Amino acid sequence: RMFVPRESNEEAKAIAKAAAEAVKVQMPREADKGAIGPISNGNQYAKVQDLIQKGIDEGATLVAGGTGRPEGLNRGYFARPTVFADVTNEMTIAREEIFGPVLVMIPYDSVDEAVEMANDTEYGLAGYVQG
Repeated sequence: RMFVPRESNEEAKAIAKAAAEAVKVQMPREADKGAIGPISNGNQYAKVQDLIQKGIDEGATLVAGGTGRPEGLNRGYFARPTVFADVTNEMTIAREEIFGPVLVMIPYDSVDEAVEMANDTEYGLAGYVQG
């Protein structure tokens, strides 16, 4: 999850879209430096695909990526680098750990609200706040 000041939301969407679209997804044996490879197994791949679809179904703004494999990779557990924006903290993609190349952007109006949303998780994850 990435919490974004609401007044910077449009700029953050553009930056995240460009970053996701610049990510190379390649076979590990031929990958360029900085490229990503496949998801670890079929069950995890299916979970990532289901969560991406759930984000779409629940009304998050799909900024980049989506379900399915990246262009040119028609087999294997490769997922498209995906960015969602305008996510609410109640959406499944904000509540579940996706463990795939998916960024969930949640807008906030105050630092107190961002901290409250960041702490509203059942996971004991570490976090970083800059702003």
